[in-house]
Order: sequence, then C-alpha cells, then structure tokens
Amino acid sequence: MRTLAPLPRLSSCLIACVLVALLSLLAGPALAQTDTIVRTNGDEVPGRVLSISPLSISYVTGTDTVRVPTTGVFLIRYANGTKEVISRLTTPTEPAKQPDGPSGTQLEARGRADALVRYRGSQAVTGAAAATFFLGPVLGLLSTSAIANAPVQLRNLDAPAPAMLTNSNYAAGYSQQADATKRRQAWKGYGIGVGLQLVLIGLVIGTAGN
Repeated sequence: MRTLAPLPRLSSCLIACVLVALLSLLAGPALAQTDTIVRTNGDEVPGRVLSISPLSISYVTGTDTVRVPTTGVFLIRYANGTKEVISRLTTPTEPAKQPDGPSGTQLEARGRADALVRYRGSQAVTGAAAATFFLGPVLGLLSTSAIANAPVQLRNLDAPAPAMLTNSNYAAGYSQQADATKRRQAWKGYGIGVGLQLVLIGLVIGTAGN
C-alpha cells in the first residue's frame, strides 16, 4: 500500500520572518516614523512636521494639525535621527544687559540646549536591551526601571565644554535634560530586548520542529 509523503514543515527561517513581521505590528507607535518638536521650554512633542517657515512651524500630532511660532521651537529631531536647530533658547528680555555675564536662568537654558544636542543615552539603550534579552521581560522590566531612574554619571554627560559643569546652573540644566533623555532611551532598549527575545523563541521553536 502506497503511503502519502508527510507535508513539509515550515522552515525556521520562515517562522523567524513571520515573528519579525508580527513584532513590527505589535511595536506600533514605538516604531512609528515620527519627528520630535523640542520647545524652548524643554517640552518634547511627538508629531510629523509638515512645513517650516520663518514665522511658524506646522506639524501633525494624533489627528490634529498644529501651527506654532518658530520662536517657541528650539529644534526638531527628525525620525531619521537628524536634528535641525530652529531658534536659540532665550530667556525673557531684561531692561538692560547684565555686565557680569549670563544669568543663572540663561546658563540653565544653555545647559538644556547642549544636552539635547550632545547626550544620546546609548549606554542606557544597550544596557536595558541586554538585561531584558538575557533576564526576560519581567526581570528586564525591573532592570530597565533601575537604569532609567539612575541619574547620568558625571563622566558620561559628554558636555561640549566640561568646565561649564562647574557652574551649578548650567550643570542643573544639562543634567536634567540628560536624565530625561536617558529615561526615554532606556525604555526604548526594553522594547528592543523584548523583540529580540521573541525572535529567538521563534527560531528555537522552528528549529525544534524541523
């Protein structure tokens, strides 16, 4: 009696491709190609920039189209990683120029501006991704939280003028912005770690089934 040949199993490569596609769908907003509009007050607004003119900037956030004056936007961080400085951070005008140099508020604003450009938080991304990949999503969540909430150490601040960090106002502005960037990058790393684990599990399952 002639027997039918068994149906071919799905290859591990095909399963991995399916899992990667599923992961990209689950990631949703985290992988969305959105720009970031950084206001002069330090707020970061996600959106898609439509147009930039000398007087205003138009962008879409959610379902709303917003138009803001260029004087209220410090820089735009585009989805492809490039940055465009729109206007310098300024403080309210004073009746007369201070002869003894920048004020504390101006130095703090300068520190925030420098940190937005210089500090990238790459170590936070790598650490959170590695911890999540090797420890799993639950323990990785605890590790990522610890990484995100730990202040950036002085040696990792990467200030353009390290001597400026001796000024308490400049150092406060720079450190606060660097800490905010580190928190955002740490949770990005957590998402990467979870995604890598899903791909690895898919490969193991596909290999075991062959």
